[in-house]
Amino acid sequence: MKHPSDIDLKVRKGDQAGPLFDALPLYRLFDHFSSGFIPRQQMVHIAKVSGMTTPLLYFVPKLFIRYSLRSIATDIILDDSNLILENHKSINCESLTDDEVLDACSLRGLPCGSDLSFDEMRKLLTNYLVIMEPIHTLIGKDRLLENNGIMFVLHLQAIRLKM
Repeated sequence: MKHPSDIDLKVRKGDQAGPLFDALPLYRLFDHFSSGFIPRQQMVHIAKVSGMTTPLLYFVPKLFIRYSLRSIATDIILDDSNLILENHKSINCESLTDDEVLDACSLRGLPCGSDLSFDEMRKLLTNYLVIMEPIHTLIGKDRLLENNGIMFVLHLQAIRLKM
């Protein structure tokens, strides 16, 4: 078993969302170490990053937060699968409407907003799909919908930003 520092991600310059890399070694490492358990404080933080913005978030039952995060991750995984199947990355997501690109970037936690053009957001989404395509191809949508895949999807953007 490899130590996390021994994983070679072959990181290359990326975009505003973080560096680009082959995420398959990271997924395999994550799949190996992840138990699916998230401490409440980390779960609340992931929930806030994922767009759950209620002032009562710290008092909401953990089960509700887990269900909501699973729902968000499932939406990301299913949408990724469709975008990859439709081969949007090869055309830089040009056939998606501006609203679709904004929704897709927002769902994944990619930078979006008035400081970015829709063309820049399309590039961010395309780069994200480049990272995710090998995982969807080799691991498969069904396996990604299991606990470890959901955990990976929820953490991927935070990992990229931290790098």
